Amino acid sequence: MGMRQDAYNMIVTPSRLVFAYVSPELMKQATKQAREQAKQQGKGFLGQWGAQLAWLDLLHRHYHALSIEDILARYAGSFVVQNHQVQKVRYRQVRDQESGQSTDELILRTTDGKLRFKLLRGNLRQVKQLLRQTLGKVA
Repeated sequence: MGMRQDAYNMIVTPSRLVFAYVSPELMKQATKQAREQAKQQGKGFLGQWGAQLAWLDLLHRHYHALSIEDILARYAGSFVVQNHQVQKVRYRQVRDQESGQSTDELILRTTDGKLRFKLLRGNLRQVKQLLRQTLGKVA
């Protein structure tokens, strides 16, 4: 229905969760870069098309090379949730009746309100494990 959804890359640190905003332009750049890398490796059309799906990995490596302060300064729309502000974490798997596909969701209840995210990468088990290590019992 034309509802806008923002994309973020969640970076988990010992003291905070950082949500790096991924603009549509940044998505396009990462997709193009993944396609170009596949082309340089001699992959054909299908290989390049498949490589485009690796844009999330490219962004992950990009963010990993930056400090948290650089991420927050460079990417307007990024934000931080201090770990002590997280009151509860819920995990859901939502199934679309028409397509039969399911989507994993992460719901954070914080002192400032509720945040809801659809996972594009990883799975609920991996996310649970990581957040439990960082947030303890609330996750």
